[in-house]
Amino acid sequence: MNTREHPDEHAPNAASLWQCAVQAAVLLAIDPDRLVGVRVRAAPGPVRDAWLALVRHLMGDCAWKRMPVNISDERLLGGLDLPATLSLGRPVLQGGLLTEADHGVVLLAMAERLPLETSAKLAAVLDSGEVQIMRDGLCERHAARVVIVALDEGVHDDEALPPALRERLAFDIDLREIPRKEAMEMSSAMISQADIQLARRGLAGTEMTDELLRALCGAAMGLGIHSARACLMAVAAARANAALDGNVQVTEDDARLEIGRA
Repeated sequence: MNTREHPDEHAPNAASLWQCAVQAAVLLAIDPDRLVGVRVRAAPGPVRDAWLALVRHLMGDCAWKRMPVNISDERLLGGLDLPATLSLGRPVLQGGLLTEADHGVVLLAMAERLPLETSAKLAAVLDSGEVQIMRDGLCERHAARVVIVALDEGVHDDEALPPALRERLAFDIDLREIPRKEAMEMSSAMISQADIQLARRGLAGTEMTDELLRALCGAAMGLGIHSARACLMAVAAARANAALDGNVQVTEDDARLEIGRA
């Protein structure tokens, strides 16, 4: 889903941009395992803070970890637990930030500056849902199913989230043209955690017809999107939308989402 401003007379207004951003937050909270994350284009400020507060509200009680772009591999993925190793006289491994954030949210600040090597490691963890730690002859696997909120503060064209990570995030929202007043007026009370929990329970029972699936994938190809991953995330978003509406069968309205991603 893309909430970027279009440079023509049909450009969405601030209200519709904010509504799309809210919808992305809601759907991400319903199915975080399949939708994985969101890139947020916005400078620090009250609008971005309001959107992040909404996500925190909708995600409920889960871990939130802030990931600096210069994080070391050992802190990100895990490594040797030095105090435990010295105490026990044998190597002991410990998980890193991604393990600590399992079933939670990783907030990636200044995401446009993320090194390509770190982006590739993060992408691999998103694909597998786990971290493999190998040190001193030991090997452990730790669960690490996380949602990525990538805060992109880039101004210039050469400042952008690395493609390896960006293509794994279902949503791409732009808050830069939304006034503070617009964001403040949209209360998080419009949807509750109870609504999210109910939709999550109904998600497994939602179905999509082959005809609608072909139409959805065809629409993606028509927009120049040929990634199977993008189509799978579009299907997941449509199913989450159906579950939110209480529909067992995904309808055309449920699937009518912006799936264009630059």
